[in-house]
Amino acid sequence: MKFKYIILIVIFPKLVSAQSLKNSCLEFKKESIVKLNEFHTEVVDFPDPNYVSKKELITIVLPEYLTYSYKKNKIEISYLKMSYELNMERFNTISFGPFQMQLRFIKQNLEEYPSEKINDEVLKNYNNSGYKYLINHINHLNKLEIQWKILKIFEYNFFNRVNKNNINNNYINFIRKYNSGNIRKPNNHFTKIMCDQKTYEEWCSEMSKW
Repeated sequence: MKFKYIILIVIFPKLVSAQSLKNSCLEFKKESIVKLNEFHTEVVDFPDPNYVSKKELITIVLPEYLTYSYKKNKIEISYLKMSYELNMERFNTISFGPFQMQLRFIKQNLEEYPSEKINDEVLKNYNNSGYKYLINHINHLNKLEIQWKILKIFEYNFFNRVNKNNINNNYINFIRKYNSGNIRKPNNHFTKIMCDQKTYEEWCSEMSKW
């Protein structure tokens, strides 16, 4: 096994367990508001969602975006590639990018969404090509504007399956589906933020007011 793989296998679990933010909530909020202002400046020109408002779509990724680390993300992508090369089963559940998406999540949503509606060549040409195609384009998938497009695809897929007349009632399930892959009410806290014990959806609600 290559030496760099051994290093990644040793470091990555420690990195994940040590990534939780233990700063005071006041300090975290102050830093996050600065990051949020920059985020809104970038997203303002991004295409609008199909069913919810742009603010509502932004809200469902805020806990991930505001705890995102560029340096940690580089290690996550390296670990993801290594896991794929070594045929480790969990490679498709490693989160990466500003919205911390998984390859499994991306694959499922691209395969469900009508490809003729996609205006990005890499995403459009996926055409059920599988994980190898996604791995080969991981740097593209890691971009903020591309993860926004994937998020829009997820939004379309989700609300296309539910009663569109009850979007407000389904919004909390929309958040849960993005965070955990199911719509069950969570009984665990979002462990990336340790200054307060809130669930992912509770952090979404809190951060939407910042």
